[in-house]
Amino acid sequence: MKDKKGMFTKASIIKLIFFLIFIAFCFYFAFASGFAKQFLTKEGINTFVSTYGALAPLAFIGLYVMGICLFIPSVIFTGLGGYLFGTFKGTLLNLGGLVIGSSVSFFIGRHLGREFASPLIEKWLHKYDKLLEKHGFTTIFYLRLFNFPIIGLNYCAGLTRLKFKDFLLGTAIGIIPGTFVFTFFISQISQIRSVQDIFRGKVLLSVILLILCFLIPFFIKKMKKHIEINSTRIDLEVEEALKKK
Repeated sequence: MKDKKGMFTKASIIKLIFFLIFIAFCFYFAFASGFAKQFLTKEGINTFVSTYGALAPLAFIGLYVMGICLFIPSVIFTGLGGYLFGTFKGTLLNLGGLVIGSSVSFFIGRHLGREFASPLIEKWLHKYDKLLEKHGFTTIFYLRLFNFPIIGLNYCAGLTRLKFKDFLLGTAIGIIPGTFVFTFFISQISQIRSVQDIFRGKVLLSVILLILCFLIPFFIKKMKKHIEINSTRIDLEVEEALKKK
């Protein structure tokens, strides 16, 4: 928001400062302090499980949410979910962590950065801001389906007019295929103990599904083009039929 002189308000500037301090703290805590590295070793993972025991699933979701807010790539935690809990349980926990973490990041961006970013967006990105407000669910759904970087999308979405309901539903539905496939893949390769295990049916299936997951944008683009061609052909046929009458 701007005041009468066209300058940003003190409140918006203060919120921006807090937002930047938060981001700087996140990067420091996640990387410089060794927080992220702690969970990238087998010893760290085993310590985590033994420490929390039966509460490990809940602790994992909390860790996932914290990791997303701290700008740690979500793929790390998704892989951990598959490694620690297997395909089915790991997928459910990963989905929970992703949805909650994305929502928290969205609200941080909305309440700390939106007021300052609003005039800039209004001036330079007004068209896209209105588009997100009108077609928020579809946009977020496709971005999630296309494996768009989760953390950047969460915070940036909070800066726009995008409705939280559209963000939540688009995220919750759009991440299902990719989350399941990657969790399944990690769950299977973590069980490989010999060369023969590489050729097990489930291992090969997980590899195939992972490849197909990355090809989703290509398939959707081809389908969209096919539908457009058929639609044009039908319109021409109808027009010809009307002329004959």
